Amino acid sequence: MSLGNMPDRASARYRPKHSEIFDAVPFFWSQHYDVPIKYVGHAEKWDEIAIDGDIAAKDCLLKYKKHWSCAGGRLDLSRSREPSG
Repeated sequence: MSLGNMPDRASARYRPKHSEIFDAVPFFWSQHYDVPIKYVGHAEKWDEIAIDGDIAAKDCLLKYKKHWSCAGGRLDLSRSREPSG
């Protein structure tokens, strides 16, 4: 028996009988030594990464942009305040 398609068969058992739309915003929070990292959204492609703050000081907000607007992802390093726009 091949194990190549095992994950597909296993996940098929848990799929709902009707289709559901997953519309929650993806995110993760992590702590790497003294640097809290927060990522919100999902940017598959971007033209620019706008940096607000100082990466070397581990205090910045990175916005992934496509065509001058947010592409859907933000990376926040050590910022305790709520990111804007």
